[in-house]
Amino acid sequence: SEEEEDNYSEVVQGEIKSEKMTQTGTDSEEEDDSEIEKFVHINDDREIQTGTESEESDSDVEQVEKKTVKVKQRGMESEDDEDSEVEQGKDDEESERTIESDESTMKTKTLWEQGQTELVVSVIKSQDQCVTLRHSECMTLRPEELICGEVIEAYMRATLNQYDPAHRIWQIDHYTNGVILGGSREQMSRHLMRNVNLDTFDAAVSFVNVNNNHWRFVYLHVPSRSLFVMDPAAAEQDLHLSTTAVQCYNRYFRMRQNLYGKQVWGSLKWKATTIPHTVQQDTTSCGVFVMQMAKEAIQSFPAIPSFNMKNSPRDMCRLREEMAAELLSTSEKDYCSMCGLKEVPRDKDIEAVVIDWTQCDSCGRWFHDMCLTATQMVHVPKELAQWQCTLCDNQ
Repeated sequence: SEEEEDNYSEVVQGEIKSEKMTQTGTDSEEEDDSEIEKFVHINDDREIQTGTESEESDSDVEQVEKKTVKVKQRGMESEDDEDSEVEQGKDDEESERTIESDESTMKTKTLWEQGQTELVVSVIKSQDQCVTLRHSECMTLRPEELICGEVIEAYMRATLNQYDPAHRIWQIDHYTNGVILGGSREQMSRHLMRNVNLDTFDAAVSFVNVNNNHWRFVYLHVPSRSLFVMDPAAAEQDLHLSTTAVQCYNRYFRMRQNLYGKQVWGSLKWKATTIPHTVQQDTTSCGVFVMQMAKEAIQSFPAIPSFNMKNSPRDMCRLREEMAAELLSTSEKDYCSMCGLKEVPRDKDIEAVVIDWTQCDSCGRWFHDMCLTATQMVHVPKELAQWQCTLCDNQ
């Protein structure tokens, strides 16, 4: 019986231990479940927090994008404003040119209606010296008048000032060009233009008088080694005239080369070339053709120009008026209408001199008192007296 009790006691203790182990396992499982639940909650909280942060980040991105769009919109608006200002500026410049052109047109008609005088009406700026245009010369731009050489010279100079700022085109005055094409070797030697460096130019424009009643256009184009002589009245003669001109200019360039050293233009092999063009329909529009040819050649450079001028009498009248208005509008503003200069000539030893001016009360032109007195044509007016120049007196 004692053994049975001992066995019973051991069994009971074993069951108690088994229950404790079972309870311990259960507690352990509960603790594990609790820890798992905590872990899940923590991860859920983190995911929620991460999601919130992601939403906040997305919100920040949206705000940045909105700000970027606003900045771009502002930039576009500022660019639009700038473009609008540029367009407005262009419109203002165009309107100013239109106003100046209208004023010049009115001045042109007024000058053409006045009696002929020798007063200076336009001064065109040049590299060497200004080109002056007098009233009597400007009058030759009227319809059916033969345009004088001084007008053509001034118009070429004004066109070069506008379209050739780099000074790549050389303007040969028509007196020198006449000597080159028709003068003797002795005459040519007196017009070699020693101070002109031909190597700095890529072209040359000029014109020549024929029999004192006709003008021809002359154009030297260095890139193509071409020389053009164009007759506004007879296009079929252009090739012959150009061939003769090549011989004359080669002789002229050789003389310059022998006297002043190597010149690029003297070593070029010039060729006679022609350009198709319309011809004049009257006997007085050759000057208009020459001026328009020179303008198209200067505008087209370095390309070879094309001459497709309208040649009806109405077109010739319109071009004459436009050219006269252009010569007036591109003129310098400050000059004496008697001598064409701003400063009076003086000795080199004199550093400064006081210049007295007198203004016409009708047209507003200014005159050096010295010039008015020297001409003995007009007396210097007394102070506070009304005075008119000879141009206004001839109305």
